[in-house]
Amino acid sequence: DKLSTPNLIPRVRGWINNYCPNTKLAITEYNWGNDDTTSGAVAQAEALAIFAREGVDMATRWVAPQPHTIAENAFSIFVNYDGAGSKVAGNSVAATSSNVDQVGAYAFDIPGQRTMILLVNKDVAFHDAGLSLASARNATWKRFAFTGTNNLAQVGGSNTLNGASFTVGALPPMSATLIVVSNPTAAYVPLVPARLLDTRSGAATIDDAGAGAGALGASGSLNLDVLGRGGVPSSGVSAVVLNVTVTAPSSSGFLTVWPAGGARPAASNLNFASAQTIANLVVAKIGANGQVSIFNSAGGTQVVADVLGYFTDTSQFTSVVPARMLDTRAGAATIDGLFAGGGALGAGASLDLAIAGRDGLPAPGSVGAAVLNVTAVTPTANGYATLWPTGAARPATSNLNFAAGDIIPNLVVSKLGSNGQVSLFNSQGSTQYVVDLAGWFPPVSELTSVGPARLLDTRTGRTTIDGNFAGIGALAAKTSIDLTILGRGGVPASGVGAVVLNVTATGTTAAGYVTAWPTGGVRPNASNINFVAAQTIPNLVIGKVGSAGKLSLFNSAGSTDLVVDVVGWLPAVQ
Repeated sequence: DKLSTPNLIPRVRGWINNYCPNTKLAITEYNWGNDDTTSGAVAQAEALAIFAREGVDMATRWVAPQPHTIAENAFSIFVNYDGAGSKVAGNSVAATSSNVDQVGAYAFDIPGQRTMILLVNKDVAFHDAGLSLASARNATWKRFAFTGTNNLAQVGGSNTLNGASFTVGALPPMSATLIVVSNPTAAYVPLVPARLLDTRSGAATIDDAGAGAGALGASGSLNLDVLGRGGVPSSGVSAVVLNVTVTAPSSSGFLTVWPAGGARPAASNLNFASAQTIANLVVAKIGANGQVSIFNSAGGTQVVADVLGYFTDTSQFTSVVPARMLDTRAGAATIDGLFAGGGALGAGASLDLAIAGRDGLPAPGSVGAAVLNVTAVTPTANGYATLWPTGAARPATSNLNFAAGDIIPNLVVSKLGSNGQVSLFNSQGSTQYVVDLAGWFPPVSELTSVGPARLLDTRTGRTTIDGNFAGIGALAAKTSIDLTILGRGGVPASGVGAVVLNVTATGTTAAGYVTAWPTGGVRPNASNINFVAAQTIPNLVIGKVGSAGKLSLFNSAGSTDLVVDVVGWLPAVQ
């Protein structure tokens, strides 16, 4: 009779769970004999993969492989597969083989960085392996292998993957092969915020350029040097992420940011009232001479700009000249005449806004997420707006908070839903809305959309996605909080370089600002949100993650409650 599968490790795991929970599992003093047998070396490689898959806490071989033997390759394929110190790491993830007695399959993943697949050919014949990943990706892959006659080495060059499936041909008999699928490097590079522009007298910037030039006049514009400053390289950059602030404007107006050298678009990035200090995040395409242009519509306005990061030429993000996609005001215009002049959105009402297939964007299904500047205009009551992918349930979060009579914007990164649309909800009163497109991501890109999910709410009695950082009380003046990001709200526990957060200040008791920066670093001379007493105001933050997977938030003055919702993440630079 055929012997049954021993099922040894799962059986022991069951005993632990039933009789002594939380006990660690070790497999000690195992050995297959001669270190120079091919079968023993291949079995050793597969055993290490099985230990990882089954969650073995410690395994010790008796004894270490003899130098320059085949068995030594079985360890090297995990701890130094390329000869340059690269290791199999991350999370063990599900992998199945159609014939496990011929070819065993095991997979490991570092989210946003690379996936590693170990293929163990236990047969005496060559086999082709057709691999299907859980999701499509634009990436490269390399192959490393050892056999009984060839030590561990790379086989062939780098290969391109565009999709979810590919074939690894001719796995040698009795061999172990590691396939390393790597995402594009440095698609988005987060920076510690750095000040590039401050027009106020006596102000300072990261390099003193763009400092103290004086207020920008009505219908005036300036060209801001971006490349080669504040950590942004002098080439290879397609777009930058800037936090732009106006302060002490002499009248109501708006700012527009666009690539230098091009025509100014009929769009706005930041709307303000006389004497107001207000900020908004801007994703700006780089124009002529490595610059972006900033236009002020009315009055004299001081302008501050902090750079938070940049997209490289290898990024799947496509930045565009700002294009108006929605304007509900009577007589208004959009880029293509659609969604124009439809009238204010009433209390509790929503609309489904088409994004894909407009302004030169690909058709629905080919756009994964959009970067949108959303402005609420003269609402009749205090309220908020929420954006989410059409077809999904509306989340219990907000993207934009406003008071009656406000004209207030916020940048939104939203996953697209059915038919390439996003839904826009208005909570209270009657509100006109304006939406401008700043760029888009394909369905497979460096941006992973999540949630939205609430990670922090300091207000009494409020909750978060996991109950942590909830109801802890307002931040006092000149205090900060280190907010855990990784491993929460759909953000992985590793491999994350930056997170996309909607940060809201509410219940403010004095005029002040909030600064976000990577935990463990020095707090920068920059701001993300500016507020006055008794105001509720949001701003999008694309923040670099610091030590222990945290982001620090500082409150400059008064007592301020903070609410943080995560909407996406970007992988760490490799």
